Amino acid sequence: MDVPLELVGIEYLFLPGSVLSWVALGALTVTAGECLRRELGKPSAIVVSAGVLLAYIVMGNMSLAVALAAASVGALVWRRAGHRLVERSSRGAAGEILLVLGGYALYELARVHLESSYLAARGNALKVVDIEKELGLFFEADLQSLFLSWRPLVELATNYYQFGFLASVTAVVLWLFLADDDNYRLMRNSLGISCLLGVLAISLFPAAPPRLMAEFNIVDTTSLIGRQALFANEYASVPSLHVGWMALAGYCLGRSIGGTRGQMLKFLPGITMAITVIVTGNHWWLDAVIGTAFALGPALVAVHLTSETGGSLDEVAPPLPAS
Repeated sequence: MDVPLELVGIEYLFLPGSVLSWVALGALTVTAGECLRRELGKPSAIVVSAGVLLAYIVMGNMSLAVALAAASVGALVWRRAGHRLVERSSRGAAGEILLVLGGYALYELARVHLESSYLAARGNALKVVDIEKELGLFFEADLQSLFLSWRPLVELATNYYQFGFLASVTAVVLWLFLADDDNYRLMRNSLGISCLLGVLAISLFPAAPPRLMAEFNIVDTTSLIGRQALFANEYASVPSLHVGWMALAGYCLGRSIGGTRGQMLKFLPGITMAITVIVTGNHWWLDAVIGTAFALGPALVAVHLTSETGGSLDEVAPPLPAS
């Protein structure tokens, strides 16, 4: 059991509540750190290990630690199986990791400080609903009702939304960073563009999620299963970057893997998360479409430009200067 700590400016922090939890968290952190030390050097290992611990303190869940450890071990096994990993300098790798973490932190801070009033967010949410109704595709409540009678599915969807999302995206980013530089840079740059577009959308069009619109009888599944909500901005329904980032992660990983499995991976994560955000009451389906356009759109444009010119991704997603 985890122990919440209330601090000024931060609603909850978490610490492992048992010896077993401490041991598991320590083992995962050491595993990820040691594997990355061998591949990227000590600075990167320290940064990632600190990130694992910080993620647990904020989220109260080991999903991110498991994902990072799995990606790190996978890269080590990949190399020992005779495959090549991306060669990076120790300082360059650490700088790249700090860049990505810093960009994500700035995005989250911007989201928190852009929280609007409920009246404005409600009004914009009703505009979204009106568009869906005009299209004859207002189905969020009906889709959720199909799942509510299956409690295990509701719990799975809620945990996937809260914890599995960030863990999945982070694992894909780390794997591509270690094993496929072209697709890593494609994903990194697209994530950055989506953050900028997302902040702009939230500032101009704050919108309430379905779970805060009582008239539509859409349940907040987080409270339904008795779990603490971790929402940083209640009125950032548009866009759903949960869906956008998962669609982008699937696309970039699918390109990296190739073949039939790669083609399946290009679509599966985004579709799964789109269903998840609706079932949990966190987004309208139109949010998912916009989020996908913001995140996957830049990647598709970059790939199209390179195919049209016969060039490489270096032209549209250049590597950072070596350190």
